[in-house]
Amino acid sequence: MEKKKIFSEEERILLLDLLSRHRSVVESKRTDAAFMSRKRDSWKKIQDEFNCLHNVTPRK
Repeated sequence: MEKKKIFSEEERILLLDLLSRHRSVVESKRTDAAFMSRKRDSWKKIQDEFNCLHNVTPRK
């Protein structure tokens, strides 16, 4: 079993910054299909932007 990866303090700060840019979408309670697609797209952008940063462990 693979060991669970833990975020460093620097990674947490970077991730929180990325989340703040997409907050209105990722924290929304709307569940209609169009909005859920938008939410998935936002999470994918967050993931891609995070993984492109230097000094971070890439995440899936």
